Amino acid sequence: MKRLLGALLALTLFSLLALVAPARAAETTAAVITGTVTSSSDGAPIAGVRALLYSDSGQLRVVNADTDGHFQFVPSAPGGYRIRFESKNTITKWYDGDEVSGSVLTVGDSGTVDASTTLSPAGVVRGAYTGPDPTGVSIRVAGTWESLFPAFTVGGGEFTAKVTTERPIVVGLTRALSPLNVIARFNGNKYHWTHAPELQVAGGTELSDIAIDLQPTAIVTGQITNVSGAGISADVRMILIEDGERIDLGGYVRTWSDDLDGQFSMVVPATTLTLKAIGRVVTDGYETRWLGEATDVSSATVIAPTEGQTLSGNDINQPGGKTLSGVVLDPAGDPVPGVDVTAYGGHTDVVKGSAVSANDGTWSIPGLGLGSTMGITLRYTSDRTTTVWYPNQPTQISARDAVELFLPHPDELAIQAVTHLPEYRLAASSLPTIEGPPVAGLPVSARSASVTPTPDTSRYEWLCNGVPLGLTGEVVVLPATAAGCSLKVRQVASLAGHQSAIVTSLTTTVASPQSTNGAAVLGSRVAGSVLTLRAPIWNFTPDQVTYRWYRSGVPITGATGASYRLVPADVADFITVKVTAVDTRNGISASATSLRMTKIKARTRLEASWVGDRKYLNAVLKIRVLTPGLSRPGGGYYTIRYPNYAYRGVAIRELIRHSVTAKRRGWVTVRFNYAGSQLDTAASTSIRVYVR
Repeated sequence: MKRLLGALLALTLFSLLALVAPARAAETTAAVITGTVTSSSDGAPIAGVRALLYSDSGQLRVVNADTDGHFQFVPSAPGGYRIRFESKNTITKWYDGDEVSGSVLTVGDSGTVDASTTLSPAGVVRGAYTGPDPTGVSIRVAGTWESLFPAFTVGGGEFTAKVTTERPIVVGLTRALSPLNVIARFNGNKYHWTHAPELQVAGGTELSDIAIDLQPTAIVTGQITNVSGAGISADVRMILIEDGERIDLGGYVRTWSDDLDGQFSMVVPATTLTLKAIGRVVTDGYETRWLGEATDVSSATVIAPTEGQTLSGNDINQPGGKTLSGVVLDPAGDPVPGVDVTAYGGHTDVVKGSAVSANDGTWSIPGLGLGSTMGITLRYTSDRTTTVWYPNQPTQISARDAVELFLPHPDELAIQAVTHLPEYRLAASSLPTIEGPPVAGLPVSARSASVTPTPDTSRYEWLCNGVPLGLTGEVVVLPATAAGCSLKVRQVASLAGHQSAIVTSLTTTVASPQSTNGAAVLGSRVAGSVLTLRAPIWNFTPDQVTYRWYRSGVPITGATGASYRLVPADVADFITVKVTAVDTRNGISASATSLRMTKIKARTRLEASWVGDRKYLNAVLKIRVLTPGLSRPGGGYYTIRYPNYAYRGVAIRELIRHSVTAKRRGWVTVRFNYAGSQLDTAASTSIRVYVR
């Protein structure tokens, strides 16, 4: 078998390797392997011999000897190589030995390695046959699976073939019984090559007087069915009985039963045999069965058709296959029992199986297959529902092939909704309504719609933006995740044997627990002032309210009341308050934070003094602009006024010095006004200054 695979690999790769060899030449060494193939009988060169080069790694190159018998290889790298020589007219040979003992040619970086060889002529087998003309000659190496491919001729009751090995062989004549069926009859009139006596043909010699009787044929017919008794397509094979052995000829004598009716007809040799059925598609899971419903070949029913006979009734019931399952529902998703589900072979009227939906709407049809039942279309019928085809199609022509459910998810259900006839449908005359505040965390309830005839039960499904919330009660508590969504409640009213009525309420928006007017801070934004809070209005009823004041986002220690007195530490910061309301009964809460105020201002205080100057008839005015909470005044403008004088400056430091002059000695009243800034308040003061 190993040698056969090697030969097949060589044949397959020959053309490819011939194309890529020139492209790889640039990678080779300067060394070459060359030689001449000559005949061992007369020394003449042999043209057309295939030389196959193997490296230690198993790499392969192929060349054909030219008309002078010459061949040449350019190895891809230094190393050890072996060569196999073969043709249809010579004995196959490995250079200087066989596949195991053949010499290894050592190739270096350069130089020429001579691999010349002589080949023996192929042996010849001749014989006669009786019966119809064969289509070919089969030569096998005795005791192995290796099959040779000889040059041969057949016709006129005689055959000739060349043998390219000197190992023992068996010879057979192949015959095509039908496009699928090919059978061989070996020397000794054996159907299986292992039963044929061995023949020995030396190179250049001839073995004749081989007589083979080609067996006459008959026809066997039958049907392959599934567990439902419906015809399916299967691989039907002949099992030959020879020399007390039951021989499976594999794919040589076979046919396929029809995928519509399961019928088959097969040409077989007129001899003792039995049949077996194999699933046409392995993944369908059909169990192999032999004639007579046997589970193994030893217990199979044996038949012996005579020449020209058509032997019918060879039926085999093949269990297994795939099970197609589904569920029948009404438009509300309620199960519908008592519906007849029929599986048809493709878009035909041939039934492949059937089932009736159970109380939970489920059904199963076994014995189906991807390639064995000609596809499947499903029909749903009952005395209370309209007829429909899977999936939701009015006719079989528009139905989809249900076997697609086997791929890629074999456990997928065929889900089909059916519509009841008008007299078996519930009807609603109103819509359900939602009662209670639609606030996340609070309970709401559904007021039922009016339905006729009176339903047995009603169930509810709450939807958020059209997606189920997972809440199905008549009274539910809205989850926090429902905040902001459009809320509806769907009512499904059901009555046994009737199509459920489905009605949906109008939409209402779910709010999160929150203040409806927000929180607002009242009071002067000046250090020392008291800030109060305008209480928020909530969309729920809290039983606890807490407060937390913040200075530029940082909680103020101890500031947890409904009011807050500003301190110098608040100057130049923003003050906000967060109010939290809790409904402990329903476990919900909400918070409201006031808008950020303008920065808190320091309350400005002025301290005025003066110092006289006797030398220059003036005085020095000293004004301290004190802004608690600021390191210095906020940079507002100030003015200094006294009779016949006015001055304007910017307060950028705490102490302001200014000279007060007069035309004569005496008291002068000076007015100091500070306009304030974004960070401090305005202030003014007057002081009497004596000019000396």
